[in-house]
Amino acid sequence: MITTTPTDSKPCFILVVEDSEPVRQRVIERLTDVLPTAQVEGVETAVDAVSHFSSHEQTDVVLDQRPKAPWPVATAVRRPDVIVLDLELPGCNGLNLLRAIKRIHREVGVIIFTCLASDAVRHACLSLGADFFISKGEDIEQLEIAVCTLATSRSCCPDAGTRQAVLDPTQ
Repeated sequence: MITTTPTDSKPCFILVVEDSEPVRQRVIERLTDVLPTAQVEGVETAVDAVSHFSSHEQTDVVLDQRPKAPWPVATAVRRPDVIVLDLELPGCNGLNLLRAIKRIHREVGVIIFTCLASDAVRHACLSLGADFFISKGEDIEQLEIAVCTLATSRSCCPDAGTRQAVLDPTQ
């Protein structure tokens, strides 16, 4: 059982960027169970993910495309506090999305959650600013702990409470 200490902080917004519907839904359900006051949403593509950021930035930064069309903007968009990011996305690899997010919004916490768990990929992600790198082959509790740790460090989720733990981001 997780015990938490409520605070008067704003609800944490967690964005799950995952192209596999079953995986995305499982992650959303688990994070919603662990962090009931958090707003947890999921998107399938990099374009959907960037809709949560400013319309003043350019699509080509993320998608490595030449046109300079503005990023699509959803109504009532709120920038995520924490992003759970798969690396294999349709139309754009997650490394390009990670690079763009960290270049423009360094304060956003990013957890890479992928099947591509080689040391080279792990090193590349952490060098680009990912806060944690978690293989999909690991226990999903590791992902929950990483999200709670980032949410707590951003003072945006009172539910995270004691759920955070010392978790080596390079493991």
